[in-house]
Amino acid sequence: MGSSAFASCRILEKVVFPPDLTTIPNNCFQDRLGLRNINFPPQPTGINSYAFSGTSFENMVLPESVSSLHGTAFSGCANLKSIYIGSNVATITGAVLQNCPKLGTIDVSSENQSFHVDENVLYSGNELIRYPQMKPEIDYSIPGNITAIRTYAFQNSLIENIDLSAIISIGDYAFYKSNIKEVILNNIQSLGAYAFYSCGKLENVEVTSPVLTSQNATFIQCTALKRALMTSPLISSDSVFNSCTSLSDVTLENLEKIGLNMFYFCLALEELTIPESVNMIENGAFSNCLKLRKMQIHRDSAPATYSDTFGNNGTWMGYKNPAGTNIFYVPEGATGYDTGQWLDPLQAEGKCNFTISYTL
Repeated sequence: MGSSAFASCRILEKVVFPPDLTTIPNNCFQDRLGLRNINFPPQPTGINSYAFSGTSFENMVLPESVSSLHGTAFSGCANLKSIYIGSNVATITGAVLQNCPKLGTIDVSSENQSFHVDENVLYSGNELIRYPQMKPEIDYSIPGNITAIRTYAFQNSLIENIDLSAIISIGDYAFYKSNIKEVILNNIQSLGAYAFYSCGKLENVEVTSPVLTSQNATFIQCTALKRALMTSPLISSDSVFNSCTSLSDVTLENLEKIGLNMFYFCLALEELTIPESVNMIENGAFSNCLKLRKMQIHRDSAPATYSDTFGNNGTWMGYKNPAGTNIFYVPEGATGYDTGQWLDPLQAEGKCNFTISYTL
């Protein structure tokens, strides 16, 4: 049986497996909405990626013989309410049970040596793997031995209050569209792409870990975010606060680069201080920051910029402010701020229209 074996069987409702089948192939029953129940072959050992993704199961009991499960095998199962993981499952790879909006119960055999469940939350070793979308609590305490959070672990969860101070690693999309209200990371070493993407209730962020490898768009489209403290030397700052339309209070330290689209469409941002450590400001960094009117730059030589660092037609930084109110402050005797992008468009009439002040 090959991958996507039943791709054209739109109304498939029943399957009889060959008795010697041991692996359910990739995408085998993906999006077969008529499939609500299944009788597994006698001794299956593996269920591959997206094998049952988008099916209509409500309750899934994996056979005890299964030892390998791809996390996406049951992704997008809109009706899935519970799943049982047997004693022999030793590996679960990838994002686990994502886009299962009715999932409230995860159970694991007490004899399983690799995975365990506590209050329906799935763990392996020091890693939190999946917090069910329908788990009703808004407050959650992560066990003390947990230092890593897997990709999509809290996706669409109802959780609002959680202490992340001991967490070292957070995977891609880990809190995607969750209800988390505050993020304080002071021990984080690895922060995945889109980790807090579109968290609609997130209001405060502090990232103060001394060592951090980060990916792009960490807090993109967190439209309720008002305050951000960033003292970590981010490896990548691209789109970190892109479209955070309520962001108004930002403190930056130790950064070497203001990344691509880092503050793009931050409509509430009016003032910003850029630390001396910043030596580069990339394209789109301040595009559509239409109310930004005061900028302090504590670097004696102007950071490198790009053609659209401060926006372009219709998206110029500070474009909507009254004439004469846009000022950027640099150190006395600073050089390079009267050429290139610092001159045009930043100081050009009809564009950003900022006045330079050598008074820091």
